[in-house]
Amino acid sequence: MDWPTTLRRKGPRALQRRHVQWRLGAVVPVAMHVIVLDISGSMAWGQRAARAKAYAAAIVEGARRSGAWVALLAVGGQHAQWVLRPRAARRSAVQRMQALGCGGGTPMQQAALQVEEVLCAHARHYPAAYRHVWVLTDGRVRTVPMRPLAAHEVTVVDFDDDPVPLGQARRWAAAWGARWLLAAAGCPGLAGGRDG
Repeated sequence: MDWPTTLRRKGPRALQRRHVQWRLGAVVPVAMHVIVLDISGSMAWGQRAARAKAYAAAIVEGARRSGAWVALLAVGGQHAQWVLRPRAARRSAVQRMQALGCGGGTPMQQAALQVEEVLCAHARHYPAAYRHVWVLTDGRVRTVPMRPLAAHEVTVVDFDDDPVPLGQARRWAAAWGARWLLAAAGCPGLAGGRDG
């Protein structure tokens, strides 16, 4: 609503519907959280995949509460496939994710290209919006892909829970200049600010 114009039109009289002046608002930047979920064979060990899905569910819920968009890319076998294309975060994303099984390799280079494409499209529509990529993995990849350049922030969440971890996810995060979190520490949530 255009309050200054509405109040000028109203003058000293009581506000009536005919006084109200609307204006086209600017496009509100919509934050985007892209979750890259590793469902390769190594994530089937122990409870890694189940814990990664729970972590992803917490990210989706935080994004839903803050009004952000979410996209979910499952990476395993020979392909990276979108479980949820970019949209307003909804609880239904969690149900789709729970049905995913683990197996095969980790085609992260393909995943990184798909993530970059989605982020660039989002940036064209919402140039001022914040874009955060979450990579949920045990780090067991042959080669670390290129960092998605359209992301403002990247967080690599490490699910390598071996007694002597390989440390690959930590090195991956360092190579990308990303934040590294141990999954065992729990999901930090999406508290306001730029994560919103």
